[in-house]
Amino acid sequence: MIADRDQRQATRMPGDGCLGQGAFTYVELLVALSIFMLLSIGLVSSNVFGVRMQEIVVQRNDADSLARQVIGELDANIRAAWSVRVGPGDWSVVTQPTNGPITGNALELELVNGTSTQRLRYYVDALDQQLKRSIDAAWPPEVLLEWVANAEAFSKISPLMLVGSMVPAQAMTNDASEGLVQARFELTRVGRKSLYVDPHTSFATNVIRCVVPYRSQTL
Repeated sequence: MIADRDQRQATRMPGDGCLGQGAFTYVELLVALSIFMLLSIGLVSSNVFGVRMQEIVVQRNDADSLARQVIGELDANIRAAWSVRVGPGDWSVVTQPTNGPITGNALELELVNGTSTQRLRYYVDALDQQLKRSIDAAWPPEVLLEWVANAEAFSKISPLMLVGSMVPAQAMTNDASEGLVQARFELTRVGRKSLYVDPHTSFATNVIRCVVPYRSQTL
């Protein structure tokens, strides 16, 4: 009998439930697969989020670079202008308010070079939310910035309101030969691509602002 038992043990095939061998049960296998799937989903989501944030930051930097270029040209033209007008307007005319805050969607600059005079008109077109520039009422105007949400982009500010005061600057109510021109653009999208950003995120609005002194030779 002992010999028969030894013979049966000797002829037993591997994997027949020998002692010391183990395997995953069905429940353990499901748990392991579930954990692996959750980790995979987390890694993929993190990579997608990182790529999206990188794209937003890159395009936002491109928008900042373009806006700084526009602001630099605007700054130089305001400082050199013979006259400065702010108010409602378009590519052909800018009407400055004579009573009330001097603010509007348009800025007109008269530049004098010797005997020649040049009129630059910057304005935010509410129809397509673009900042445009017209030189001597030439058509079509040049598009400088896109996705500009605020219509009241320009205003004349008294210098006294910005010195030693925590009160926000107020637009002039009476014109003066010297003062400050404030240009403020709210870009609701970043870059020149049609990438829409969730308004609830910190990247929703990119505000570009500058304040430039001016001195008009004529009123």
